[in-house]
Amino acid sequence: MRYDRTFKRYNFSTSQFISHDERSLLIEDFNQFRHDMLRTDIRDFGREMYGAAGEIKDDDPSGKAKSIVITAIAILAFISLILALVLKQIMIFGTIFCALFLICGIMLIFTGRSDLRDSASKAIRNRIMGVAITLASIGILSLILLHDRFSQAELIVWITSLAFGLAGLTLIALAIVDKLSAKIIYTEEIDAKCVGYVRMVDSERSDNTTGTVRSHPIIYIMTSPLFEYHYAGEKYEALYDTFPIRDDSDIALDTFSKIKINPRHPEDVMSPHVASKTNFAILLIFGIIFAAAGSGLAWYSLLGNTKDLTVETSWNNLIDLDEVSITTKVQISDEMVEETYKDDIGGKDWYSEITTITNVEDYEGNLLLTFDDTFEKMLVKAGTDLKTGDQVLLLYTVSLETPDQETAYKQAFVYGKTDTMEYTGTHKAFIK
Repeated sequence: MRYDRTFKRYNFSTSQFISHDERSLLIEDFNQFRHDMLRTDIRDFGREMYGAAGEIKDDDPSGKAKSIVITAIAILAFISLILALVLKQIMIFGTIFCALFLICGIMLIFTGRSDLRDSASKAIRNRIMGVAITLASIGILSLILLHDRFSQAELIVWITSLAFGLAGLTLIALAIVDKLSAKIIYTEEIDAKCVGYVRMVDSERSDNTTGTVRSHPIIYIMTSPLFEYHYAGEKYEALYDTFPIRDDSDIALDTFSKIKINPRHPEDVMSPHVASKTNFAILLIFGIIFAAAGSGLAWYSLLGNTKDLTVETSWNNLIDLDEVSITTKVQISDEMVEETYKDDIGGKDWYSEITTITNVEDYEGNLLLTFDDTFEKMLVKAGTDLKTGDQVLLLYTVSLETPDQETAYKQAFVYGKTDTMEYTGTHKAFIK
């Protein structure tokens, strides 16, 4: 990246190695800098904390405007997600969440390389993340809009599958970009002179190996040689795009070294430490695991294994906008009936009807239910919470083939109390 002399976090020196006292002084200056940042105008925080790639005119607010818009969209999206969960209105706030994130993803794709100190490789990563966010938003938004075609369990499985699959593919793509950056981005090799060293101090609370968060941040120093070189008739002073975490440099002052640059942006210099085999392996392994999990869930659902699953939770029917209170009604569709009870239906026409239980009696350890005269009596297991006067939903076939069935000609194959079961299909009551 181009060396920005105005960036306050850069510490220039001509010392290839630093002493313990010099290291302590750099850390002390960094702590003071962070303290000063607390009093910095929020509008200038990004410039002061992260620097700028080259000169940015004060009257050109496009870079800052893009950052503000993306940040605002991200904040609104997360607020919408929280409201969706708290108010249990997935359709409304879930749609808003996906739409906002869709805009954010599209902006990230077209922005790519921002006005901050982004290299070409970082721009590609931004675009990969933008594509992933866009596809995830479109996929989840489509599932929400078509929620009536899925059961709750199916909807949850498909959203989880989409999230895991895209996360896995994104990690794999990032691993490939890191591994092939020397071949697809930094393709020009030139001689450059080391004219000094630039050190930058940073801190980290999370442990990249275990994923835990430390109680106290670890402060470390990153060092890059300052290279001076000419390319296409222009003089450049540039640093590694990714600073190695080390106190000292392995390149001596005033010596010439071979460096790889990006010919489209000659100020981009590849760090020899960026294509780490460990980082590549971690990204690739986790990418494969996430992608396999997403693919497995999708295949499991495509085989129809989620149709009979239920989501037993106090948040059942999250996507039901018409219900003010939480309900646990089981919704039965035509497809569910014809697939689950095809042997009972036997290829006949079938019907649905709500009727009243007129009598409940014990019969050989079970319950015998009596409805009106048009229905045959129905035997159910003992212990079923049914009593005389309950309204029930019955799905049934009709038989008028023999004289004794002229009165009780309806044979029910599915029953359920109307306060726990709801039929959402198109089959109506039989009219003789």
